[in-house]
Order: sequence, then structure tokens, then C-alpha cells
Amino acid sequence: AVKSLPLWHGTTRAKADNICETGMTYFGKSPCGGGRSNGTTDEGYFGRGIYLTSSPSYASKYSDGTLLLAWAAMREPFPIVSDIPQSN
Repeated sequence: AVKSLPLWHGTTRAKADNICETGMTYFGKSPCGGGRSNGTTDEGYFGRGIYLTSSPSYASKYSDGTLLLAWAAMREPFPIVSDIPQSN
């Protein structure tokens, strides 16, 4: 079952302008199709990529005050509740 969720993306004004023109085509430090982007704020919990959250206050930590609201089609999100590995 796929759900459509409204999620926030924190970014800079310049990157938001680019996203509005071309879409979310940057993954990590390289745009799709080659070339270079301006880098990332950090490696991220799951590595480089485009991160979205249901929390605008959390997204704002990765922005200059610029937030984008995006509708994302996805399965149930996997909640991150700790950075300590859990045994199965």
C-alpha cells in the first residue's frame, strides 16, 4: 500500500530555486546525469541523498530558513528512534 504524504525539505534559497526549476534531481554531491553540486551539509544517517521529514522544525535545522513542502508517494516510513543498533 502506497501513501501520499506531505513532507518537508530544508534547504537554502538558491537550492530551493533550483529545485523549483528542475525538481529534486540531486543525490548527494552529484546531480543525476553527472556534474557537480555545491555539496551537502553532512553524510546523513543513511548516507547522502534527499531527506524529507514530517517535521518542519527538524527540516529547518538543515536550511537557511527556506522550507519546501513536497508530496511524496511512499510505503510506511521506518522511524528512527535511536542511533544505538538494536538486536533482532
